[in-house]
Amino acid sequence: REFHLGDGVISRAVKLRAAVIVDETSADRDYIEPRTLDGRVPRSEMAVPLVVQDRVMGVIAIESVEPSHFTTEHARLMTILASQVAVAMENAELYREVRDQARARQEEADRIRRRFESYVTPHIAEQLFRDPKSKALVGERRSVSVLVADIRGFSPLAEALPAEVVVEFLQEFFSLMTHVVFKYEGTVDKFLGDAVMALYGAPVAHDPRYGPSDTQRAVFASLDMRDAFKRLRDKWWARHVEFGALELCVGISTGTCLLGNMGSDKRVEYTAVGSIVNQAFQLCREAAPGEIRIAGRTLADVHEDVRVEPIDGFGDPARPAPHRVVGLKYLT
Repeated sequence: REFHLGDGVISRAVKLRAAVIVDETSADRDYIEPRTLDGRVPRSEMAVPLVVQDRVMGVIAIESVEPSHFTTEHARLMTILASQVAVAMENAELYREVRDQARARQEEADRIRRRFESYVTPHIAEQLFRDPKSKALVGERRSVSVLVADIRGFSPLAEALPAEVVVEFLQEFFSLMTHVVFKYEGTVDKFLGDAVMALYGAPVAHDPRYGPSDTQRAVFASLDMRDAFKRLRDKWWARHVEFGALELCVGISTGTCLLGNMGSDKRVEYTAVGSIVNQAFQLCREAAPGEIRIAGRTLADVHEDVRVEPIDGFGDPARPAPHRVVGLKYLT
């Protein structure tokens, strides 16, 4: 049964924070009479609290069928034992707390890792998590290439076709675009309606001494995206004539922006913030159907690799003149 303070010898030991000896239970008004397994009634009892820093962890209670069985020497020895048991119990509690905290930290790290692995390739995630103090997990400013790809003409199609057809197409489209982003070791930042935003150079940058630079990777990915989209569109065009009007438009901008896990206490996502992001969206909006637009640093970084053409009629002196990407120089 449960004993509450005010009931019995055990509660008296808790209140006193000291050993209590009852020589004759029948004469103790606080004694609550139990019975032994063989039916005999205990005649004497000793209760010793388990105390650590004035905190009672429990009580050791010993009973005897003989009256006046327990002595002060028994109480002294049991108090020493109880003290050791109490310390062991406290250590066990502390261990459980530390273990639970470590488990919670590991679960949080695993959650963040799974989130990163959903928008970066596995080996990029591995590089990132080798350094638990990585600035990418908390926030940093760095140079990246931002790629935005949007389906031109999708809204009228989405209103005209059954919802299940539109959703199935978008799932296939986003899967295809993600595959291309990962092929060039980029990061899928987010999906927005019928658009995808990707980053090259974050959370891990590529050393151009050992392969394509991040800007090159972004432009190479955009060319693959355009080709892959044409194949996807033609496949769906064979099923629904409305898909024949779709084109993919891409804008790429390069520069320094703020990156990190951002959001609310309910939802956090790794993303980029800054004028470079806005410029990529603007280039994408201004692109003609099927066009890839680049400007500024992006153009300077890849002009030796891709064939480009200036955009006619562009007259904003406050912005770098945009160019359309025609194709790779060594293939066109």
